[in-house]
Formats: sequence, structure tokens, C-alpha cells
Amino acid sequence: MGRYTINHDLRELIRQGHGMRQDRRWDLFKCHQCGKCCVELPYDPESIFGIAKFLELDVPQVIEKYYGRIVNDGKAWESEDQKRKPCPFLRADGAWKSCAIYSVRPEGCKSYPFDTDCGRAGIDCPGARIVYVKLKRGRSLTS
Repeated sequence: MGRYTINHDLRELIRQGHGMRQDRRWDLFKCHQCGKCCVELPYDPESIFGIAKFLELDVPQVIEKYYGRIVNDGKAWESEDQKRKPCPFLRADGAWKSCAIYSVRPEGCKSYPFDTDCGRAGIDCPGARIVYVKLKRGRSLTS
């Protein structure tokens, strides 16, 4: 369980993704809407404000409902995994999965499966698997 300051500036964490979607993998990728990647709601200090606005809640309400609990007289919050795992915004319609906050989803969701800090996090993403097969096949055709 981590402890996070609510009002700190973590924009540098977001800036680390400045090269996202610049490589060929993204051109070949198509999401299969399987929901396997939605194992948890990642914390993204930038998107939490967008999520709050989208849900018509204030930031402390979003934290309390979806991330953890406010501590230290409202100056920090502690993560509570049971609120974030699985992602509370994952919606299912039979085999198809979708995101209830897609337009304001966190950076970790936008960058999955290629540009995340921990790769695919051990998740077998069918869309990524197809991309790697296509890339391998393409290399063998040009060799």
C-alpha cells in the first residue's frame, strides 16, 4: 500500500511517456476488447482531475470511491487495492469489454500494451501477440 500526496506536481511522470505511439507497433495494434489489461485502475495524477470532472465528482470523492482513503487531514491518501482491482470502470457486455471512462482514462491505460513502465505486466494481450507475429513475419520477408 502506498501513500500519496494529493496536491503535488507529478507531471514529470507523465512526461516520461513523451514518445508514445511513435513506433510501428501502434500502427499494427487493434484492441480485442478482452479486458485482460484492466486488472487495476492505475494512479495518474493528471487524469484524476479529468475523471473527477467526467464523473461530476470532486477529486477527494474520486480518491475515496476508486483509489483508497484520504488521510493526514486531507493532505494525502493511501491506496486500497480492493478499490482499484479489478478496474472499477471495466464494463462487460458478454465477451466484449469496454471502459466507462475511456475518454479520460489514465495514461497507463492509454499506453498499454507497449509503452507502460512494466510492459504487459505478465498479461497475455491478444492484440499485442498479433502485432509481434506480424513484425516477426515482416522481418523474415525482408531478410
